Amino acid sequence: MPRGKCIDIGSPDVDSMRALTVRFRGDLVCNPITGDDPHVIVEDPLTGHFFRLGLAEYRLACRLDGKTRLEEAWRRSIEENPGALSWQQARTLADWLITNQLAHALGLESTRTMPPSGPPTPRLLGDKNPFCFRLPLLRPEPWLGGLTTWLGFLFSRWATGIVLAAAFFATVCILGRWDEFIASFGEFSDPLRQTILLATWLLLKVFHEGGHAIVCKRYGGYVREAGVVFFLFAPVAYVDVTSSWRFSRWQRIHTALAGIYVELLVASVAALIWCTTDEPLTKRLAADVVILSSCTTILFNANPLMRFDGYYVLSDLLGLPNLYQQGQRLLKDSAKRWLLGVAVAAQGPAVRWPTFVGVYGALACVWRAVMLGALIIAAAMLFHGAGIVLAIAGILTWWVLPLVRMVGRLARRYRAGELRLVRPVAVASLVALLGWGVFAITPIPLVARAPAIVEFSPPVVLRAPCAAFVAEVYVKDGDRVTAGERLIQLRNEAIEIELARLTTAAARAEQEIIGHLRRGQTTEVALVRSELEAFQKQLAELRQQVQQLEVRAPAAGNCVSRRLASLAGSYVQAGEQLLEIGSDDAKRLRVSLSQSDVQGWDNLQQKLVRARAEGGESLTCRFNRMAPRASDELPYESLSAHCGGPLTTMRDDQGKWKLVEPRFDAVIELDARQSRSLYCGQHVYVFLGPGNHSLGGFLAKLARDLRDYSLSSRK
Repeated sequence: MPRGKCIDIGSPDVDSMRALTVRFRGDLVCNPITGDDPHVIVEDPLTGHFFRLGLAEYRLACRLDGKTRLEEAWRRSIEENPGALSWQQARTLADWLITNQLAHALGLESTRTMPPSGPPTPRLLGDKNPFCFRLPLLRPEPWLGGLTTWLGFLFSRWATGIVLAAAFFATVCILGRWDEFIASFGEFSDPLRQTILLATWLLLKVFHEGGHAIVCKRYGGYVREAGVVFFLFAPVAYVDVTSSWRFSRWQRIHTALAGIYVELLVASVAALIWCTTDEPLTKRLAADVVILSSCTTILFNANPLMRFDGYYVLSDLLGLPNLYQQGQRLLKDSAKRWLLGVAVAAQGPAVRWPTFVGVYGALACVWRAVMLGALIIAAAMLFHGAGIVLAIAGILTWWVLPLVRMVGRLARRYRAGELRLVRPVAVASLVALLGWGVFAITPIPLVARAPAIVEFSPPVVLRAPCAAFVAEVYVKDGDRVTAGERLIQLRNEAIEIELARLTTAAARAEQEIIGHLRRGQTTEVALVRSELEAFQKQLAELRQQVQQLEVRAPAAGNCVSRRLASLAGSYVQAGEQLLEIGSDDAKRLRVSLSQSDVQGWDNLQQKLVRARAEGGESLTCRFNRMAPRASDELPYESLSAHCGGPLTTMRDDQGKWKLVEPRFDAVIELDARQSRSLYCGQHVYVFLGPGNHSLGGFLAKLARDLRDYSLSSRK
């Protein structure tokens, strides 16, 4: 929600000003604001910009009628209010009015003194920075009135009360089923789901900005334009409600909070849908909407460290319309004073609550650096080769070039004898040491988790005895079977043909033996009998193979195979797995651990961990054993990212899916009650407790994971 700047009087170079005849523009809209900090908001109707003037400055500006010289107007002003403005401040005010095209100096040959002749033409690139630019798309004023008539009631007091009550009720419902809610949220690996999440997020932001526009219109303001702001080519919707500067403080706060309020309304509806439905797809989509319209809104829009809704609310509550600029100015002054030992002269009006504003400026600067870094990493991962170019250009633009300019200014001051290097080097070394301690030593209390699959313990795996076609399947996935029950009928025509040939050959050999015996040919009888024995031996083997083509259950249990329904009519190779049989009372978790998780294996064996499946309860269990070596083999294909799982994979030279980073297999044996609560093949997450990562280690691991995911998606 860009509100536009409310520009304060700065401190231009007053030595360049001459005593001129200045005319304050008569078409400006001036709104006096009373209260603890009385001032005047000046609106330029031609540009839509707003400016803030103190009462003394406004009184002097009103005397600039184009006939009275500046010095004379100043003298008349101090006669009415002695000591209000010094002569230097009066000259500064005049230059500031001319610079911002609120006045023009008669006879001064400068294009900046002439006000624009008409409304501004929207520029395609609102800023010169190619990594952050604004694209105006439409002027919503023609249809915003009708939209406000139909939807304005949603922002009334009684409607707000209902929405807040619904949000409270939905929050209680979600917290009461928190484990189930987190499990239903799932993973981001599926490309289709990523596309749906992006489309949902963009739609939510359209609703968000629509809330700002409607409330602004309700209070009599106007929305000049709406469009999209691109941060590293990532689109974010916006509406220009700069006219809200003419509102009262609480009306401006209401306008700023309207977008968050709309997303809170959407989140409440989605949460109630999640609580009342059992359909998995609807449940997951509702959980996505709840997360996107609550967590992301709190992290970005409600965050006062970013110049979005939360920032404008905080600045209005404190009565500091330029909180960010004042904070950055104090931060720069403090850096010059403490780092360089340079005395800094006060610039502009005095800042209220300088300690708070300075701390805010430091926190905002750190947050800005973190967000820029995150955007650069995201661009490098998402856009691949072009993203790397964007990332390098962004680093050069936002960090390297400002650092080079700062070093150049310090070098010039050092050569001029205005700077000593001892203090800057000492302070910079101390800051670097503290930064290293924060990133390399400070632990972060994040809970590590590992994916797992439920399987029988031990599983009875039935495989194809030979290459054959599946003629019949007599069971379904999950069916309970008894020992000896027929499960699958296979068919191998080659075996059947060979069996018929050998049967015929054996019968012929028996007839030959009878004939030779009648004729008394004992030698021929011995030869044919040896052939018959060979035929009978081969027949016995073939009959055993034919018997094995009828797959029966070796023990009682439950059948598990997701491909049973499509198995009939398919061709299977010798040794290929057909299904598993196991007991519902004996299951285990096959866990995939990263190498960083295994660093604390001795500790893991000694403590209890939690396991939770999507939509299931949280189980307390303990690790039993782990493979001695890491492997890049997939424990189950369903865990692979290309199947919607959480593990990043890539194809090898033979086209087989492999893990990008080798992982360890571990086993957790479940008791009978826990086994009955899970089904084989179900995805489970095992929560390992707080990890051993420092802040720097965690960021490095996150960068590696993003790199691996990018490599996997390319392959």
